[in-house]
Formats: sequence, C-alpha cells, structure tokens
Amino acid sequence: MDSYGDTILKGALEKTLANGMPKMFFNHDWDMPVGKWLSAQEDDVGLFVEGELTPNLSKSSDVYAAMKHGTLDGLSIGGYLKKGDYDEKDDGRVIRTWSSLMEVSAVVFPADGKARI
Repeated sequence: MDSYGDTILKGALEKTLANGMPKMFFNHDWDMPVGKWLSAQEDDVGLFVEGELTPNLSKSSDVYAAMKHGTLDGLSIGGYLKKGDYDEKDDGRVIRTWSSLMEVSAVVFPADGKARI
C-alpha cells in the first residue's frame, strides 16, 4: 500500500505493458522525456524497469548527477485508470488493472517508499 492508500495487484500492468514502453520523465514533468525505458516487467516485488538517460540533454545530465550522488532515488508511475480497474476501500484503492501506463518517473518523493532506483 502506498501513501495514497493504493495497492496495485500483481498482473495489473500486464496489458498496458504489452502495448509498449512507458515514457521516462523526471518528477512527472511531461514537457521533455529525460530518457527511455528499455525493458519493463512485473516481478514478485513490483514493476521492474531498466532504461537509459538521453545523452547531451541538460535535464538528463542533472538527473544522472543526482542519481549518482544518491539524492534522487525514487520511482513513480503515472497514467490513467478507468472505472472498473479498481475497487474502492475505506483507505484507498485496490488496483486490478492499470488501463494506461503512460510513464515511469524518477522522483524525489515516491508514493511507494519501496519504489527505488
């Protein structure tokens, strides 16, 4: 369960990942991708992604420097859920299907404390 009370069940991302790779952003800023994801798959822990930052892009260089220094170490997903993708509960949602995973961002404060670079 993340800080919003959401729990994403294993397999929830399977269909959307079959449609292609999500974009890579910094802090969910959709103005300019900072890199690209080369692989993304669900495992027993969660979503595992591998990617590379865009060479010679100043924002990517800053992100890289912060990652190397250890000051940027979180990940977060972004996209769209449809009615029927999840069940409401008193303290959040149980997400069975994620309709459209648009992006995975390197973030300063991930909603899920275990979502790490």
